[in-house]
Amino acid sequence: MKVFVSTSSDEGGIYRFRINDEKLILEEVTKLPWVKYTRIYDGRLYALIKHYKGNESESGLVSYRLGENGELSDKSEIIPTGAEGACHLDINENGIYVAHYYSGSVSLIRDGRLVKNVKHEGHSVDIFRQTHPYAHFVKAMPDGNLLVCDLGCDEVVVYDPELVRLGTAKTPAGVGPRHLVLSPNGKTVWVLSEMGSTLTRMEYADGVLTAYETLGLYPDRMRELPHTKSAAIRVSNDGETIYTSNRGFDVISIIDVSSGSARLRGEVSSEGGSPRDFNISPDGKYLVCANEASGASLFDFDRKCPRYLSSVALELPLAVEFFSGSK
Repeated sequence: MKVFVSTSSDEGGIYRFRINDEKLILEEVTKLPWVKYTRIYDGRLYALIKHYKGNESESGLVSYRLGENGELSDKSEIIPTGAEGACHLDINENGIYVAHYYSGSVSLIRDGRLVKNVKHEGHSVDIFRQTHPYAHFVKAMPDGNLLVCDLGCDEVVVYDPELVRLGTAKTPAGVGPRHLVLSPNGKTVWVLSEMGSTLTRMEYADGVLTAYETLGLYPDRMRELPHTKSAAIRVSNDGETIYTSNRGFDVISIIDVSSGSARLRGEVSSEGGSPRDFNISPDGKYLVCANEASGASLFDFDRKCPRYLSSVALELPLAVEFFSGSK
């Protein structure tokens, strides 16, 4: 099992590890500065980078061919993403979709070129972080439509495959939706909000997204330390358990959703500072967490409750992608 941990600094890069003897063993570093997010699709690893050829007002996209053992080669030309602050991407047969935080927009890249960039409009109640749109995440749904989390507008926007807006679903005001996951049933969507550290259940059908109840993950502790920030969210293979990370409390939370509603079951330390992203291996055996302030932590995940194994020091790790050689 291989895992890529990408870092975002001037000397950053994509680090390939193998998991052996309960440790992350470094195999290769591919130098690439300011990596913001990665995605593996159809035999290639795609990486968002902060700048397109030195242009600070536009981000870039680059890809590499993946070898059988995870070797990266055949680096592509850098493609402009059309806006500033690219922070998340998803890919399907229609193209590559990119969410831009600072520009509050989503782009479609197809056949190596930028096809369309759509800017959101609006704002919400927080006078510091919600004065304009901040698109933070994009998810391609099984029907080809897209869901885009907008932290600045407190909404999840539904688009068709060509980025025609179909509708929105609102979260509670001021919570700042950041990332989401789709349950295996293809209908239930769980939205993690960064600013409020909340989890909102939504239901998706025929291009319509409807919001239902919202759970505060840390209601008592948020009153004492309100400026913590939830970050990443993952769902178990059976769809019964949600996992989220929180920067500030520095934990990975375990949420039971087997009944259709959410109930916080427990948490474990992320074993580092400011857990940004984390991911679960395809076989369900391991979890790797990118602690932005310290490095990457490896957990045993056999029983759905992460058990800490070991860590490696890295500067500004932001994204985690597993590779089994079959993607």
